[in-house]
Amino acid sequence: MPIQLTKTSRKVLLHIVSLIMLMEMMDATVLNTALPQIAISLQVNIIALKEILTIYFLALGVFIPVSGWAADRFGEKKTMLIALALFSISSIGCGLSVNLWMLIGFRLLQGIGAAFLMPVGRQIIVRVFPHRLARVEAMARANIMTLLGLSLGPLIGGVLTTYANWRWIFFVNIPVGILSFYLIYHFLPIIREKEIAQFDLLGFILLGIFLGIILCLLDAAAYPFIPVYLKLLLLGVGILSLAAYLRHARVFPNPLIRLDLFKQGRFKSAALASLLTRLTLTTPPFLIPLLLQTGYGFSAIESGLLTAPVIISTLLSMVFLPRIIKHFDAKQLLIWNTVVLMLVFATFSIQAVSLSIPLLICQQFIIAFLTPVQQTLINSLVYEDLTGIYISQGVSLYSVIIQAGSSFAIALAALVMTTIIGGSHLENQIPLVAFKVVFLVQSVYLLFSLIVLLANAKT
Repeated sequence: MPIQLTKTSRKVLLHIVSLIMLMEMMDATVLNTALPQIAISLQVNIIALKEILTIYFLALGVFIPVSGWAADRFGEKKTMLIALALFSISSIGCGLSVNLWMLIGFRLLQGIGAAFLMPVGRQIIVRVFPHRLARVEAMARANIMTLLGLSLGPLIGGVLTTYANWRWIFFVNIPVGILSFYLIYHFLPIIREKEIAQFDLLGFILLGIFLGIILCLLDAAAYPFIPVYLKLLLLGVGILSLAAYLRHARVFPNPLIRLDLFKQGRFKSAALASLLTRLTLTTPPFLIPLLLQTGYGFSAIESGLLTAPVIISTLLSMVFLPRIIKHFDAKQLLIWNTVVLMLVFATFSIQAVSLSIPLLICQQFIIAFLTPVQQTLINSLVYEDLTGIYISQGVSLYSVIIQAGSSFAIALAALVMTTIIGGSHLENQIPLVAFKVVFLVQSVYLLFSLIVLLANAKT
């Protein structure tokens, strides 16, 4: 149901939703350049801090499927206001944290709040802009803000860490949260769907347990002092929770994720290729600041400034993306784009042998330019064969895959590094050999993705 609003109100809501998306996505990467300082402040080893990154993505993956139901059940306005309040309050808690577990806990709450902000924000745009052309333009603006937020995160984190304190990374969310709360409350009318599907609470719990246990197992695998029986117990619980969900989804009338989604055309293979791609492309904002600061002794602001090419390249990519897609066959372009990404990412291992700033700038520029191309093409492939009720279900499942994949990507990269150098003997300096190996391993995921895409192209 479209919302009747003035032109000014539409513009204000678009601006504020775009700002919210910028803030949310920036929080996904803003901590990367601050990790060494946070490790010193909280007196923990730096690799252990991966939890504050992975828990955020995992919370997004688990709770995003709930957002659509919540918006229909309680209305976009109330859902957005509650999510903004939770995000802002948890940001204060993150900034005031005195130990790692306190920071992880509030980061989890922050991720839960964020899980509702972006999808509900997109739903608001759909409501506010009922006409197709205006909606496409509004969505394009919002998408640019999300990519810009991801790109700006390391730079903003480096500036705040160097000239203020890492805690201000979280405190800057407060004025944005308050302003957003006021404008949403003032300009967005109350609207609620008349027919609301029953929420799959049991399916939500079972899938949440399964995803959480996978992340725990990735962490536990790196530490030999954790008993094998405990790891096997976790694995058993994870398998049982997944099996229970599969059985539940076959009989529940409106499951959280429909199993027959995987029988729809090439959805399964395209989603797998996307997951493998994200296992690589999510990690540069995490690995490159660590390489520069712990491997070569750069400051937070210096490593943050070296991410500037990412910002410029991302914006250029968004400008030229429509022309690129228009002039090339989408499937062939996706395959060659994957090949180039794989080769360029593999060359990052050179930086762990001898640092070259010009080469690093070129590498980041290419990766940042090709990443939106990769995401746009592979997203299109995922949804290509979905129709009817499978569209909303596909969007929901794919959102889980994207965010859970981002969480597992960082956890897997950290697992490789701790396996190489020994998880129980880590300090705040990481040997360069760990980066050399992890960059090569990350490029292998793209190789697997390429194999899946080539097989997909033949069908």
